Formats: sequence, structure tokens, C-alpha cells
Amino acid sequence: MPNRRLYSRPPRGIYEAMNFGISNASGRYVLFSNADDYVEADGIRALLRAEADNNFASEVCHGLCCIHGNQGQLLRIQGTESGALLAGNMIEHPSTLVKLECLERFGGFNNRYFYASDLELMMRIRSAGASFQLYPFVVSHYFLGGASKSSQAERERLKILFDNKLISLPKYMHRLAKSFIRRRA
Repeated sequence: MPNRRLYSRPPRGIYEAMNFGISNASGRYVLFSNADDYVEADGIRALLRAEADNNFASEVCHGLCCIHGNQGQLLRIQGTESGALLAGNMIEHPSTLVKLECLERFGGFNNRYFYASDLELMMRIRSAGASFQLYPFVVSHYFLGGASKSSQAERERLKILFDNKLISLPKYMHRLAKSFIRRRA
């Protein structure tokens, strides 16, 4: 298989692995696909064609994502505008191409976070004024039930929202308490 390299290292976390990928990447864009995600080749080609027509102006370009339930059934097709990041809502990262230069400029993923570093990085990039473009075609498929839907992931997301002053201390404490109650139920 041309243009592919396989690395195997002791596990130190998903975002450390993604940062390792960034440090070894050599193309224009990077896309991260997790174990239970898959991308559509036609979707990637369409994304790259659209960006070529746009003169590769976007630092982050993304398309729609098919969200599947635990049994594989299609629940919805979604595409989140980048402005939602400023409210702490993640865009569909399996459908997202980010310019390698942009990832390097922003220092990649923050290893302080185990579950939500992708949200923190995209919020940092968006807050700095980077250009995002959402395209209206399916690029990937995502299956619910992974680590990002755990109660620990929700607590980490809340911490990121609080640290970025998107929620107040009382709201943070209230939502945090609710996540602990849900975990026990």
C-alpha cells in the first residue's frame, strides 16, 4: 500500500497517539478516524475537490457524519457549524480534515485530557479565528457507545467549558453533580 506507514508503540492514550501521527504526517490535511468510525472514499474525494475549488482556503473543512446506534441502525445525519464550538459543542471530527500546518501551529492535542481533547483543540482553533468550512455531503460514519459518551468524558467536557468560561461555577457544579448521579443510577 503506497503512502501508508504503520507504527506500533506502547499505549499512552489516544491523544498522545494522535499527536504522534501529527508529528509523522507529511500531507496537507490530517483526518483522524477512531476504531469504530469509517470514512467514505467518495466523501473524502468530494471534500478535497470542494477545497480545491475553494483554493484550499479553509484550515478546517468538514462534511456530514452518519450517526449509528449500538445495533448499527442509522439514527441521523448531522453536520455541526463551527460556531457551535464556541458553546462547547463538537463538530463531527471523523468527517473533519485539518490542515497539518494548523495542527502544528496550535500544538496538537492537549494530553491533559483523556476523552475531550478533540473538543478543546477545535475550540482553541476556532477561538483564534481559523477558517472552517462545512460541506453538505457525507464523509464518515460514527457509532455511538464509545469512550466519548462515558460519564468521565462528560465531566471532562464540563471542565473544558468551565475553564473556557462558557459555563459559570454554579452551573458547572450542578452539571457535575448530575453526571455523578447518572453514573450511580
